[in-house]
Amino acid sequence: MALKRSHGIISVLALMGLGAFPACVGAEATGASAGSSSSSTGGGSSSSAGSGGGTSSSTAEGGASSSTGATTGTGGATSTSTSTTSSAGGTPVDGGSPEVALVSTYLGGLLAFTVDPLDGALAPVDGSPFDPGGHFYTIALHPSGTFVYAVDPDAGMLFAYRIAPGSGALAPVPGSPLATDKGAIAVDPQGRFVYLGGGTSLDVYAIDPDSGALSITEGSPHTVTGTLFIAPHPSGHFVYVSGAGIGAYAVDPASGALSEVAGSPFAAGTALNGALVFHPSGKFLYNAWDGVSGYACDPVTGALTAMTGSPFAGPVGSDGFAIDFAIDPFGKFAYGVNAATEHLVAYAIDETSGVLTAVPGSPFAGGPSAYSVAVDPGGRFVYVGNDDAAQISAFSIDRQSGSPTPLAGSPFPARGLQPEIVIARGSTLE
Repeated sequence: MALKRSHGIISVLALMGLGAFPACVGAEATGASAGSSSSSTGGGSSSSAGSGGGTSSSTAEGGASSSTGATTGTGGATSTSTSTTSSAGGTPVDGGSPEVALVSTYLGGLLAFTVDPLDGALAPVDGSPFDPGGHFYTIALHPSGTFVYAVDPDAGMLFAYRIAPGSGALAPVPGSPLATDKGAIAVDPQGRFVYLGGGTSLDVYAIDPDSGALSITEGSPHTVTGTLFIAPHPSGHFVYVSGAGIGAYAVDPASGALSEVAGSPFAAGTALNGALVFHPSGKFLYNAWDGVSGYACDPVTGALTAMTGSPFAGPVGSDGFAIDFAIDPFGKFAYGVNAATEHLVAYAIDETSGVLTAVPGSPFAGGPSAYSVAVDPGGRFVYVGNDDAAQISAFSIDRQSGSPTPLAGSPFPARGLQPEIVIARGSTLE
């Protein structure tokens, strides 16, 4: 995710099912995502845990993570058949349950909303907001959907929560919060590690699979090329960071130790900031900043190669740390936003090359100050965070064309500025 300006509120929607809460990938990242104007302490999240599933997760200093799940049906707002994707590979999983949206905010704490499984509408959860005094800049989901992690860089704290099945309420995990001087966050798609970055320093924490508690791994902090965004590969074998090009690092699956990939950093001098978002297949990585650049990813070595025609035309651009690009869980369509023009941009993705082509009618009206974007785990809805408007605009996705249509009741009220969106879902509502 990304770093936000000091007065802004960072929001991350973590759409998750109210049962088992398996997280899905997307971009969020989240990437995603996965903030706003630059700052040394803020952090963003990516879609690996939050950002690891269907689309990739990418995070930036001061931002939030982004992830999506798989989709079924034709994308209408009233469609009843949905599916989710596993966080690691984007494989569809039958679903259709209600979802919960968790919104991290600067000054407003963590907000929670139920998400209507038929029409995508948002409604506040009882007990929300949680930790209302928190200055949360970034958030990331565990791929199980059981735990969520958020950073308050003003307090110098990393918070960890368990998500209650059935209600979506949050409770601190043992040892939370932890002191930190970093802000960018992402979770390993395999649920083993939390990555926390700031400047050219990256901490790796091991996650206790039962409690969600974190413990720093040996060798942390690791020196990397930059941590404006953090994007774990959907396989969990590699992690990518931006700041001075795109740094690529192999991840030891047991210890979390990092070793730089040959040829890293890639796109040096061009990929300086902006969201990093993986295609759910892991074959392609996209960098959204003043347009969209695409790279093929070697699954064995982790090396990146620029796609033919990259960068791609289209009015995509937000703050250099905003999660302004997201991919649907089937890997067919991608969505970007442009804050200056208030547009939502839609692309079709070539499944072989990863090349992007604008869908008919694109760009679309994205609402005031269209700042960030995410696709829901069913692949039926796309959400746009509207900066300076304290609202979320929501759209249904036509599964044939990828075109978005505003949902009834949209935009939905939110709190704060600079919303960032990550998405996950579960299987049943208890």
